[in-house]
Amino acid sequence: MYCQFCGKETENGSERCEHCGKLLPNAYIPLKKEKRKERKKPSPIPLKVTGIVMYALCFAGFAYEFLSLFNVQRLVSKPYTAELCVFGGIAVLFCAMLLVTALGKMSKALAGTALLALNIIGIGHLIKELAVCVYALKDFEGLSDDWYLIMFLILYVLLAVGLIVMSVFAFLFYYKRKFSPLPMCITTGVYLIFEILSLIGSLTYWLIVFGSVDIRTSVFFITTFVFYAVTIAQLFLYHTKDKYETE
Repeated sequence: MYCQFCGKETENGSERCEHCGKLLPNAYIPLKKEKRKERKKPSPIPLKVTGIVMYALCFAGFAYEFLSLFNVQRLVSKPYTAELCVFGGIAVLFCAMLLVTALGKMSKALAGTALLALNIIGIGHLIKELAVCVYALKDFEGLSDDWYLIMFLILYVLLAVGLIVMSVFAFLFYYKRKFSPLPMCITTGVYLIFEILSLIGSLTYWLIVFGSVDIRTSVFFITTFVFYAVTIAQLFLYHTKDKYETE
């Protein structure tokens, strides 16, 4: 080939002319390859630990409710067949989830299914409680007598809406790989605030009406706080895992 600047012959494929030193227009200049920064693979241990905590809490809670209902049914004439089936079935589900997590076989889809199942049960329970409050308010006698019904009615509506919104974002996060965990974390955090308000309302009601605190209700709320707080941690761990696998 010939240099278009000085006209002298130079070696084919040269970047610059051997004689005048000018850069040849049609020369191929290879780009420098940037070294890809190796990302450390996320450890599976934190994900396993959060899963074990979550499913152990759920299993213990539903198993306790099942045994309590079973004992009550033996003492009273009213049958609790439907409730026993629900609590027993859910206890078995979370026992299986706990076992799968402990063995390191938990997948994102399974985790999402368990959370959605729990949320759906919670929504059903809240709808039932809302119906009870509305029925009790049919003979409304004023805030001085029925203040607690109004308070629980408002709290149940807030909790139900929070759970529905959280379930929508949970579905999008756990079943859509590129969905950010931020909306799910925000809605879970807002739901936790509603749960704290419910605990305060319940404690207020028990102290004013009975002069004591219902330990069982308090333990239920605290367990719920821990469950959803650990859920937020698990969301970010799954997000980190997804990000590593897609890069």
